[in-house]
This record gives sequence, structure tokens and C-alpha cells, in this order.
Amino acid sequence: MAWNTLADARAIWRDAPADDPTLGLYLESANASCLAYAPDLASADTEESVTFGVTVADGQIVATDLILSADLPDDYTGTFDVPVEGAFFRFTFAGGVVGGAEIAQIDVPSAWKLAEVMQARNLFNAGQSPTNPSSDWDGSGYGVATYPLDWTVKQLLRPEQGVGAIW
Repeated sequence: MAWNTLADARAIWRDAPADDPTLGLYLESANASCLAYAPDLASADTEESVTFGVTVADGQIVATDLILSADLPDDYTGTFDVPVEGAFFRFTFAGGVVGGAEIAQIDVPSAWKLAEVMQARNLFNAGQSPTNPSSDWDGSGYGVATYPLDWTVKQLLRPEQGVGAIW
């Protein structure tokens, strides 16, 4: 699932394909590339876990339970998030008692959304015929310029911090 809506992508990329399914395809493809490179937004390397309990009677589900396993104080008040793929469970506590649980989407950083549109544009450009004669390496007219996940997209997804040095 792409992070940007079609309207958001068109606001950033003025020459985006006019056809919605085509633009959606490029955004989905770019999203897959970006997800493969980007770090996890919510790390599942935690001590907490969520278990679903299901009670079945006569072949029908009659009850479901959501069981949270976490090390919290007995009088905890506030919210507690447990990451799952692409989202997280948010538990609300009042005086140590769970008042509710919901599944919430993880907020994607705006830099990642920009990276997705930039990568979609790179993928689109890779499929266009070369207009630059320098792209035609062997004179056959079939030279193809490729646009992998370039350094600007990588920098948006996983910024490298500058390291100072004194000489």
C-alpha cells in the first residue's frame, strides 16, 4: 500500500501519469523499493506481546480476547503501544485497568512520502524512451537509462549523519 494518495503524488510530481491505475502502479512499486531499504518504523524487538484468544462453540466464534503481555506498574495510567507489521496495538489504561484497545496505523515520516514519489518518478523515467543521444550507447536506438534507488531517495529514507572531524 502506497503512503501517498494519488492527489498527494500529483501535487509533488507535476508530470505524473494522468491515468490513476498507472500512477497507482508506480507508487506501489516505489513503495516496495522504499520499504526494502528503509529501517523499521516500529521495531518488534520488544518484550511485549499481544495474543488473540478465540472461544469456539458449535463451530462458531462466541468470544474473542486480546491479551497484552507487558511489564507495567499496577497503577499505570496512559497509553501503551505494541508494534505489529505496519501498525501497532494501542492500549489505553486508567489506574492499571485496560480501558480499551485499538489498532492504529504508524505515522510515516514526510521524508519517506517524498522518497516514494521520487522513486515512482525514477521508475517511470526508466521506462521512457531516451531523448538524450548520450543514452544510445551502441547507435541502435535501444539504450536504456536505469534509475535504481538513487542516493537522494536513500538519504530521505535512511539519513546519514555528518561526522565532524578536527585536523
